[in-house]
Amino acid sequence: MADIKDIIREMIKKELDEVSTSSAAGAFDTPNAFTGGSASGEKRRKKNAAVSGYTLIDTVDEADELKEARSRYAQFKSDPSATPRQKIGRAITEINRQLNELARVVEMSAKLKTETNTESSALWKRTGVHLSKMENKLLEISQRIRELKA
Repeated sequence: MADIKDIIREMIKKELDEVSTSSAAGAFDTPNAFTGGSASGEKRRKKNAAVSGYTLIDTVDEADELKEARSRYAQFKSDPSATPRQKIGRAITEINRQLNELARVVEMSAKLKTETNTESSALWKRTGVHLSKMENKLLEISQRIRELKA
């Protein structure tokens, strides 16, 4: 009788060893999927906050000190390090630099499209949508520049 119990136990052990809920799932194929607390994540959060015009705070005490969220314009306007004339001049200089860079990238893209005989229909659908949005945005900016000059 002991031999039958041993055989049954052995069979159950084999079955349990073969049964696994995760062994057939395979490896998780997303790099850095579980690295939320890393230093690179903190850098990314700080960069996103800066681009959006916000400031990250370290403690809840600092949150109490910040009575209201300040927009980028409010920060720009109240910056005491420069006069309004200097702020506008520096902003225009930076915009001009960025527009020159934009013009270079557009020129390179157009040249590549021409040299490779790429048809507009061969581009991704989203590319055409983005080009239309960029064109509209540039027209809007052009109107604001005319208002600024007046």
